[in-house]
Amino acid sequence: IKGSLGCQSVSDMMEFYLEEVLPRAMRSSSQHQRSMFDLGNLLLNLRATMRLCHKFFTCEERSRSMEHI
Repeated sequence: IKGSLGCQSVSDMMEFYLEEVLPRAMRSSSQHQRSMFDLGNLLLNLRATMRLCHKFFTCEERSRSMEHI
């Protein structure tokens, strides 16, 4: 991930999957809920790891600042 655009793209994609795709998929298919739950946990862990490394996820800080403006 280079630059704030790449960082923001990854951040937005992860947010979209965690907030939109996975919840809808879990509601529509009880057969695959466990797999989707596991995928959601993997994405949450990846996002947490990336946030620990400010070199990769500096856009998170800027995005929150912009929300307050």
